[in-house]
Amino acid sequence: MKNSIKVFSIGYLTVLQQKYIGENNCEIMEGVHSLDPKSPSFLKEEPLLALGKTSESDLKDLKHELHQTRRLLLRREKSGERPASLLEFVGFLEPYKEVFHELFRLFSTASCERSFSALK
Repeated sequence: MKNSIKVFSIGYLTVLQQKYIGENNCEIMEGVHSLDPKSPSFLKEEPLLALGKTSESDLKDLKHELHQTRRLLLRREKSGERPASLLEFVGFLEPYKEVFHELFRLFSTASCERSFSALK
């Protein structure tokens, strides 16, 4: 079991490395940072659309999902509910996973990118 996990991890990291070589890593990291509720660029459209472009998201859908996510957060903030971390934000949106399909694809990209950056 451990060997298959290692092979999967190495293979997955290789795919990530190949995908992002030659890409503008700064744009990717800004997009990842924009998914964090602590960030001043939280849910800003420009960096998230750039991240979406690198992960081949449907940018039109992503743009609509970002708008609706901001509206949902504003409504929930009125009752004192606000995610404080990326993990809490993912948990907050989990019940709407199918509705925010493109946004959840970014979470997947973000978690892989953070893992990959930590290994450098």
